[in-house]
Amino acid sequence: MNMYTGLSNRERLVRDAIRQQHCKSVRRLLRDRGYCYMEGERRELLARALLWAVESGSVVLTHIVLENGACPGRPFHGKLAIVVAGQLRERTVFDFLVRTGVSVDGDDSFSFWESGSVPLFVAIEAGAERAAERLIRAGCRVNGAALWTWGLSRGSTFLHVAVANGTVRTAWLLLQHGADVLAKDADGNHGNGWVVFGGNI
Repeated sequence: MNMYTGLSNRERLVRDAIRQQHCKSVRRLLRDRGYCYMEGERRELLARALLWAVESGSVVLTHIVLENGACPGRPFHGKLAIVVAGQLRERTVFDFLVRTGVSVDGDDSFSFWESGSVPLFVAIEAGAERAAERLIRAGCRVNGAALWTWGLSRGSTFLHVAVANGTVRTAWLLLQHGADVLAKDADGNHGNGWVVFGGNI
């Protein structure tokens, strides 16, 4: 689902203010809590606003949204702020998020519902190799294993996912940073087997 569809009037105002880089308007719109009847509505507005601010490449706007309570570790429509930031040409927003304490590892509990909050999995599955490289170089774990991920067995590692998706550069980078090529998934496949079986590397 496109995160730009089905917007409320307030969300459109916030989106437009971010597009115009109008910091005062963004701050005012986010501080006005009168329009939100439920906390869930506010969380959704902040989640959208954070991704818009990050996509804009503005550290100032990203900071404004964060100071108004946005949760950078919560995925929204399959996107994570730190992955979106990592994929930008300039790395200033990515570096800002890391400096402010956003975890490059995400949630420790990898599961069907939570693997979407693990930045490296999100980056690899999206084919976002620039973001994956920045996460790895920023020190994220390279030997995480998912309990479940689309099309792969339980216990698939970052390396399994990278090879299965054909993201060669990311797979090599994982290996260079210590990814365990012998780690097995629930079906007994390990990274070396995936390389041969998948034929991707």
